[in-house]
Amino acid sequence: FTSSFHGWDPEKWSGGKSYEELKAEMNDENAGITLVDAELEKYSKKYSYNDLCARHPPEGVDVLFKEKYLNDDEFQTVFGMSAADFEKLPKWKKDNLKKSKKLF
Repeated sequence: FTSSFHGWDPEKWSGGKSYEELKAEMNDENAGITLVDAELEKYSKKYSYNDLCARHPPEGVDVLFKEKYLNDDEFQTVFGMSAADFEKLPKWKKDNLKKSKKLF
């Protein structure tokens, strides 16, 4: 393999450590790696209207689409329509509604 890559430096990423040393160093559970499920959970969680209107919304909230983090009942209460009906509106109308509800 390395004969095909003349510039290959086997010590570049290991920091001079052997395979066994690197393996022992990474032996900790998850080795500081965030699991995909845990990360995705941040983006699919639902929040209250008050939490989303706060100056600093909860971690993981896409501030351009705060309305997507409202549960169905609260969405209906805040916007007076279902999320499906809201999605059918033109972008300018959605933006104006979001501005009026302080979700923009």
